[in-house]
Amino acid sequence: MFNNGFFDDWLDKKSNEIIEKIGDGKEIKSEEMIILLLKAQTNHFHHLDAEIRGEINEVKDNINSKFEITDQKILLLREEIDKRCEESDKKLQLLREEMDKRFEESDKKLQLLKEDMDKRFEQVDKRFEQVDKRFEQVDKRFEQVDKRFEQVDKRFEQVDKRFDDMLKRLDRFMFWSLGLVSASTFLIIKFLS
Repeated sequence: MFNNGFFDDWLDKKSNEIIEKIGDGKEIKSEEMIILLLKAQTNHFHHLDAEIRGEINEVKDNINSKFEITDQKILLLREEIDKRCEESDKKLQLLREEMDKRFEESDKKLQLLKEDMDKRFEQVDKRFEQVDKRFEQVDKRFEQVDKRFEQVDKRFEQVDKRFDDMLKRLDRFMFWSLGLVSASTFLIIKFLS
């Protein structure tokens, strides 16, 4: 494995020697010019590496905050659904109590009301079936949402893995050209947005 510290020390030493040579008014060779260019490029890569790492951390923080907001919204939605279910139960209970009172008060009109109430009970049963179907649909939707969140979690795990892989590559390949580093960064940011 290549020792970056050894290379940096060698490059610093050689570039300082060449700069002293220039300071003394001596002419430098093409190889020495390449060493100075390499030193300038290395410094540039160090600065780019720090900037890219900062931007990646900002993207990760942004993703985490969006997940927190989404979790809060889901909790609020579940609380609202629970609240509505409780209200529906209370209304149904009140409806049943009202119906019991009507039966007690209407002994004289029992035959007429019986037909009417049979129809009403059928409607209520249909409504209960509709409510049951709606609750089943809500359950299915929550299952779909859970599946989607699992897919999103998997995608973010893949993204985190890609970020980790990219950081390892940045450490190993710090001498890539600026264009390749910029293009890769642009693709990663484009993918996340």
